[in-house]
Amino acid sequence: MRKFIVLGLLAMPLTACMDNDIQRGLLGAGVGVALTSVTGGNLYTGAVIGGLFGTVCDDVNVCGARY
Repeated sequence: MRKFIVLGLLAMPLTACMDNDIQRGLLGAGVGVALTSVTGGNLYTGAVIGGLFGTVCDDVNVCGARY
């Protein structure tokens, strides 16, 4: 679990490079799948959680988006 959190925190700045929610959601889904494959989790769950996080991260001021 610790590895998942550390890798997720390292991937968060990448979402700030995207221009809109769709791009951030797709990047989040990709990162979620990659992280769950490394940690041995469920890939679909990782994609859903990562996609949701990528979509709303700028709305809750977590990903450092420019908006």
